[in-house]
Amino acid sequence: MRVNLVQEALRSKRSLCTVLSLSIAFFLLPSKAHAYFDPASGGVILTALGGLFVGTILTLNLWWTKVKLFVLRLFGKKSAPVKAPASSEVED
Repeated sequence: MRVNLVQEALRSKRSLCTVLSLSIAFFLLPSKAHAYFDPASGGVILTALGGLFVGTILTLNLWWTKVKLFVLRLFGKKSAPVKAPASSEVED
């Protein structure tokens, strides 16, 4: 019984490796595209790459701020509370 399970596991790993190898070969081997990239296509690609870059930077900034605030709260370092102005100090 145990030998059958091992053989079945090896067979499934081999089939997974085969599928992954064929998938990688399919995407990495060059083929003829018969395509034309005009200047507008290059602009679209550059715009998409720029958006990806800016989005990545903003996401990392947001995550870093959350991590930094978590660590500051964890170690008890508190920022000074913002004091609301008194009603006499508010200008109409």
